[in-house]
Amino acid sequence: MSSSLFFLATLVAAQGQALEIQVPHEPGLEAVHLQWDDHTVPLTRAGDTWLAVVGIDLDAAPGHRNAPLSLRFSDGAARTRGDEILVSAGEFPTTKLEVEPRYVDLSPEDQARSAREDGEIGAWNGSRHRRSGVMAA
Repeated sequence: MSSSLFFLATLVAAQGQALEIQVPHEPGLEAVHLQWDDHTVPLTRAGDTWLAVVGIDLDAAPGHRNAPLSLRFSDGAARTRGDEILVSAGEFPTTKLEVEPRYVDLSPEDQARSAREDGEIGAWNGSRHRRSGVMAA
C-alpha cells in the first residue's frame, strides 16, 4: 500500500452538470468507489487514473455535499478519503408551453386506444424477448 497523502478535496459543479472524478492509481489499488446521493459509484481504471462521471441533478440543493472515496488495496487494506462536492446553483432558460386541454387530458376514446396499444406493445415486447432468450421485466 502506498503512503500517499490524503486530504479533503472540494470539487465544484453546477446543477445539471456532469463532473469527472479522477483518482491517481497507486501500487496495489484494486478498487475505488465514490458515495454520491445514496449511490455507490465505481470508478474505472484507465491507465494510471481511476475515473467516473457523476451527474448533478437539476434539482440538487446548492451547497456542500459529502462525496467520500473508498479505496481498496490488494493486501486487504482500505482507506476512505473525505472529499466533498460544492453544488452551485445553475440558471436554465425555460419556455412556457400552452396547449389546449385536449392535448393534455385524453378523451375516453383515446384512453381506450392507449390502453389497447400499450397491451399490444407489451405482448410484442414479451414475445420478442422470449425468442431472444431474454426474460422481459
